[in-house]
Parts: sequence; structure tokens; C-alpha cells
Amino acid sequence: RIKRHAGTRKAVMLIGPTGVGKTTTIAKLAAEAVKAGRKAALINLDTYRIGAAEQVRIYARILGIPLATATNAAEFRSSLVKFAASRDVVFIDTTGRNPRDQEYLNGIAEMCKADVPLELHLLMSANSDDECMIEAYRSYRNLPIDYIAFSKIDEAVRFGSLYNLILTYQKPVAYLTTGQRVPGDLEHATVRRLASLIVSKECFPC
Repeated sequence: RIKRHAGTRKAVMLIGPTGVGKTTTIAKLAAEAVKAGRKAALINLDTYRIGAAEQVRIYARILGIPLATATNAAEFRSSLVKFAASRDVVFIDTTGRNPRDQEYLNGIAEMCKADVPLELHLLMSANSDDECMIEAYRSYRNLPIDYIAFSKIDEAVRFGSLYNLILTYQKPVAYLTTGQRVPGDLEHATVRRLASLIVSKECFPC
């Protein structure tokens, strides 16, 4: 199953392990929304990583969209409701943490109970091996994940682990990222594109 247009609901939250590129991907999605004429906003939940807030602030300023930083569920809900009243879509960047951190997972689950319709996207790095993919599945499977997405397609050597995660999760794939450019290097997944990657025996052409 393929999701052809990400962000059809009011809010999109990205979660995933440390280092998969959530902040960059959020910026790509927000840039795509702005280019399409949609009124977007950003909420940053990453107050854990040094420099994360400044990175999101720079993206928001470049895109000309409002940004809020929330340190807890109450602040998050308040910012989300405020933005939802005037914006077409709100993109939410979360902290990259160890997926075995149960307190972190409980916090994400609590935020997903917001009154504003929200899509939860699990972002995984395409250069992760099967063991990392399966560990992620075990950790995140109790969250209300709507879609999965894959980053760093350009850095992966083989793509069989993508197939295994798709088969295990039985969730639609939203999009793929193929580089660091913002905006750009983002494509919405299709069956043909995924099949081509999975059966390919060569790296992604840069």
C-alpha cells in the first residue's frame, strides 16, 4: 500500500530512532506544502539534542512559517490547537531517542491523543540492517502509526530490509528521501519505485 500525498490531515508527526533525519525530512515536507500553496506551521519537540531548536528555527525562517517549541504534552496540545485554527497543516518534529526508552514512547502516545487529527509517521533510515528494522518494529508497534517512510535512500547499499519492514508492519509507505537538499530530495512512494529499489542490486544513483 502506498500513500501518494502526505499531510492530508491537519497535523503530521515524525518519529524514529536517533539520526534518521527527522528534522531535515520535516523541513522537506513543510517546503513542499508551502510550494503547493498550503499554510504550514512547525512544532518542535526536540529540546533534548543540542542545536536542534536552532536548526528548526532556521528552516521556519527560510520558509516563512510560524514555529512553536513545546517541552511537554500540555504545551504541545496548546500549540497544535492554536496552529490548527489558522493553518492547513502542522508538521511536528520529535526528539530522536533510543526506541527502547519506554518513557519517551509513553510521551509520544500521550501527544497522539490530541484533539486535532494527527498522522503519525515512522521514519527509518534505508541504510539500517534487518536487525535494526526489527528492533524498531518491536519498540514502536504499540504506537498508533499511520505510515512509514524511509530516509537516506542515497546512502543505502541494499534495500531488502525495506521490504521486510513493509511486510512486517503492513503499513502504507508515505515518501522517500534521497539526499540532504531542502527543499528537494523528497519523493512520494509508488509501488513501481519501491519494487525497483528492492530488486535492484546496485546503489541509488546520486
